[in-house]
Amino acid sequence: MPLVRGVVSALMLLEHSADDEINPDVAVQGMEAIAYALGGLGDDDRAVVRRCLDDLAREAADAGDPGQAEFLRSTPFALGWE
Repeated sequence: MPLVRGVVSALMLLEHSADDEINPDVAVQGMEAIAYALGGLGDDDRAVVRRCLDDLAREAADAGDPGQAEFLRSTPFALGWE
């Protein structure tokens, strides 16, 4: 799960950074690069990542962070897995 946390942290940084922090075009390129790399995962590995994302989303919701929980739940869609 630490690897999935790291990937999600990178995606959140790129998604939520202000334009003066990270150039929006660079942020999009970074997110696309992550999605492309993870697109090489096989079905079994994707299932593991999905379970990790679900667990992390539950943790975020239980901690009172519905925004992060929703981001985690939407990550497979953002990666083009749906």
